Amino acid sequence: EWDASEDTSLDYNPLYKERHHVQLLGRGFIAGIDLKQQKREQSRFYGDLMEKRRTLEEKEQEE
Repeated sequence: EWDASEDTSLDYNPLYKERHHVQLLGRGFIAGIDLKQQKREQSRFYGDLMEKRRTLEEKEQEE
């Protein structure tokens, strides 16, 4: 019989370790999940993305 503690997929497969989060376009949000939480997470995601893409010159101009 199969026991959940015997599952090794988390140990060996990076797809299970780093799960993809859905990024919806427009007004799309996931039903049943707190709207404010979704907005916070999307804002954080896009803020991190923009920070990674900014060049050193852009960062210096901001200061």
